[in-house]
Amino acid sequence: MQLLRQSTAVTLKIGPFVDSTDGVTPETGLTIAQADVRLSKNGGDFAQKDDANACTHDENGYYNCPANATDIGTAGRLALAVNVSGALPVWHEFMVLPANVYDALVAGSDVLQADLTQIGGDSQSATDLKDFADAGYDPNTNKVEGVKTADALTTNNDKTGYSLTADAIVDVAEETLDHSFAGHNEPNSLARRIRQLERSPYTTWYVDGVGGDDGNDGDVPDSPFLTIGAALAVASAGETIVVGPATYTESNLELSTSSVVILCEPGVVIDSGGASACFTISASSCEIVGAIFHPSSASVGLDVQAGADYVIVEGCCACQCSIGFDTNGDATWLRNCRSIEHSTTGFDIASKYNRIDHCKAVGAGGAVRGFYLSGSGADLNQLLNCTSLGNTTAGFETVSGADQNTFAFCASGGSDGGKVDNGSNNAWSGYASNPALTQDDILSDNTPFDGANIDAAVSSRSSHSANDVRDAILADSTPFDGANIDVAISSRSSHSANDVRDSILSDSTPFDGANIDAAISSRGTADPGDAMELTAGERAATAAAAASDVWSAGSRTITGGTVDTVTDLADVPTSIARLLGLTQENFYMDNVTIDGNGRMTAARMRVYSDPASVGTSSDVIATYNIVASYTGSQTVPTTYKVVKA
Repeated sequence: MQLLRQSTAVTLKIGPFVDSTDGVTPETGLTIAQADVRLSKNGGDFAQKDDANACTHDENGYYNCPANATDIGTAGRLALAVNVSGALPVWHEFMVLPANVYDALVAGSDVLQADLTQIGGDSQSATDLKDFADAGYDPNTNKVEGVKTADALTTNNDKTGYSLTADAIVDVAEETLDHSFAGHNEPNSLARRIRQLERSPYTTWYVDGVGGDDGNDGDVPDSPFLTIGAALAVASAGETIVVGPATYTESNLELSTSSVVILCEPGVVIDSGGASACFTISASSCEIVGAIFHPSSASVGLDVQAGADYVIVEGCCACQCSIGFDTNGDATWLRNCRSIEHSTTGFDIASKYNRIDHCKAVGAGGAVRGFYLSGSGADLNQLLNCTSLGNTTAGFETVSGADQNTFAFCASGGSDGGKVDNGSNNAWSGYASNPALTQDDILSDNTPFDGANIDAAVSSRSSHSANDVRDAILADSTPFDGANIDVAISSRSSHSANDVRDSILSDSTPFDGANIDAAISSRGTADPGDAMELTAGERAATAAAAASDVWSAGSRTITGGTVDTVTDLADVPTSIARLLGLTQENFYMDNVTIDGNGRMTAARMRVYSDPASVGTSSDVIATYNIVASYTGSQTVPTTYKVVKA
């Protein structure tokens, strides 16, 4: 909106006027008379302008419109409208300003007028204003007296008669944000509140136990706090505290604000002095990473209190505490944490839904526990890949009422008390006590792996003998031989002794000393002699004894189909190979004779050294003639007779 000077003649630039038909082509030859220019002053009715001069064309449809002092005589809004034949209507709005205001704002040749009517409720004259400038204010006369004007300022070093209390100094410091005065950094001070408003919503606080100062702001790395307690006092939800390497001897450290993260750089040691827990978390959804809790006298390392749920503790270590990690809040997640030389318990879990992941508890000896589910409501917890060492009472223990917990791939190592499960429905998947035992851990190096030596080894390690182990598989005093094992396994599952053998050796490999020797060698680095110290003659005798338990006079009797029943001719070659104890599985059966009931009664089997030659006459290493006999109409052979040709 164009500004106009009141009561001052002016030529107004109006337009553009364009063709009324196409709305684009400038109209340069219009006749715009006095009566065609209509003016409205401050919302009044339109009337023709007072200036009698017609408008003249400038260029491109713009026209010069003369207006005299009368046309511009009313301060306020001025509307101009022109509507002539051949062109679209044109209108403009102007603001008419008093002359001195226009000169001050536009021309810059004047100043805005400021009239002071009253001071202190009384009318003042120009003389009073002069006195205000030249003298001080006197409430009795409503004048100012005692203040003199001067061309230059001087410093008054005379402080006589002036006194400021300590509180007044603090007030001045807070109001002016002068950081040189004490008290500006108090949690509820005005200065701190103003600075907090200036910061982003989530602040990172810094602590340096070597070069910090609790009088610092603490919100930039160059101005850190000295103590963790100072940072805890100001941290709000969603904020982070970064703690620099140092030993922090502070008592009663408690994180009571939810959703705060504490990140400890390597070398952060927290010592409560033994008066309390090294660190307490009493708020939910908090996280602490990388701290070392090492009290100068035994106390709790980290105490997660009841009601502090969804807490994450990562990479922390509790050293020489009474209880390393005391967990009472639900859904706590401890991962990669260690409790070293605790005097009571490494990890005490009294709540539910917790996850203890890849943690380690190393006791100080004596009646100590590694991982202790100590509360009757410590249910549905999950311990994964945790290790306990030197906890003689128990590496892992649950009290009565600590139910439905999962211990997955946890292990008790040297001098550990193992597991004590007093709860219900707890799962111990992959739990190992003194894990990864080799044969040399059972027997002395190179001791023959036979019944007598196993008996002695088992007896030396527990109150049970090898006979107790045998009796757990077989009936009491039943000979521990192939036939009885076969019957025992068949009675307990759908698998036969051959299935057990095939899980150790490759399918159909003879179950003798030499093959066991080879199988053990292929599965580990131990000398196979550690597993079986037998001479060749002993191994041959062992193989012959095993064969005599199972086979009779070169043929095997299958009674009632209880072992290796043959229900399909396709199974015959595999069954025969197993009967013969063949080390080769490259065989071919032909010359088959079938009786009137469709049953095989005779056949020839050839064994090959090269699988590419199967079915030919080349590379044949053995030939067997097989005769099967049946009773009545049954389809299962009563006997097989196998004769090597």
